[in-house]
Amino acid sequence: LIIVTIGVALSAAIAVSNTLSVVVLERSQEIGLLRAMGATSRFVVGYFLLEQAMIAAAGGLAGLIAGIAAAEAVTFSVFGKMLVPAAGVLPMPFLIAGFVIVSAGAGPVYRASRIDAASTLKGL
Repeated sequence: LIIVTIGVALSAAIAVSNTLSVVVLERSQEIGLLRAMGATSRFVVGYFLLEQAMIAAAGGLAGLIAGIAAAEAVTFSVFGKMLVPAAGVLPMPFLIAGFVIVSAGAGPVYRASRIDAASTLKGL
């Protein structure tokens, strides 16, 4: 079960990294405009990390709801009882989603912070 979880997390990290690379390419003019208006590399990194954190929170919430619903259905059909989730398990989807998204997005975010404003706005 742990091996499957690690495999799913790795495939999700690859998908997130690819998606964020495309987002950085598509939004390069926006990033260039931010940089031309005086935004620092640190601001651009914070901007994308905040965006990633919001995506991770939404994904963690969706995973939590889907996981509890699936566990409830299986527990009720097998044992005829309702499941009471342990309090220590509840933050895990948020932590896992946050870790996967932030670690996978580090490369694209770094590239976004290094975009040259002048060449981007020229369209080069």
